[in-house]
Amino acid sequence: MIALPPRVPGKTLFIGLGNSILRDDRAGLLLAERLRENSSSCLTVAVSERGGFELIDLMTGYDQVILADSLETPEARPGRVRELSLADCVGSSRLNGSHDLGLAALFQLAQLLGIPMPSSVIIYGIEAVDTSTFGEDLSAEVEAGVDWLARQISTSFIGVAESPRCREGTDSGK
Repeated sequence: MIALPPRVPGKTLFIGLGNSILRDDRAGLLLAERLRENSSSCLTVAVSERGGFELIDLMTGYDQVILADSLETPEARPGRVRELSLADCVGSSRLNGSHDLGLAALFQLAQLLGIPMPSSVIIYGIEAVDTSTFGEDLSAEVEAGVDWLARQISTSFIGVAESPRCREGTDSGK
């Protein structure tokens, strides 16, 4: 598995991406639920089932954003968590943008329009087994990957809630 990069001071937003009715495609949404259960005042948690332009609205004004979505790859190991760059968000319909702008293009558009976007972007893909069958249950392997990543992210925010920079950046209105 992977190690989380260092946390950036300031306002951090986690966005769980997914489709609530397509089995393993719920991974990012379930991760957001898990993070809300163990939330820190320094981490705002949001979800999106759409991606695209909605993500610009969600991310505006944050110093760091962490995104997570299910990921389909040809040689997937279900439940494996992979860190992705803006350039390689292939395999995630909301990060890659099959019917909308992909994540990299969204950042470019925001820059052209002068919209303030996070300086730090961390993207996690959770390799999936089944993202096309209707259902709310994740495969056991993908759920284990979600649980692991939830623990890693939660642990990285323990003890930072007292930081003055965190208190200044906390925005419970998003």
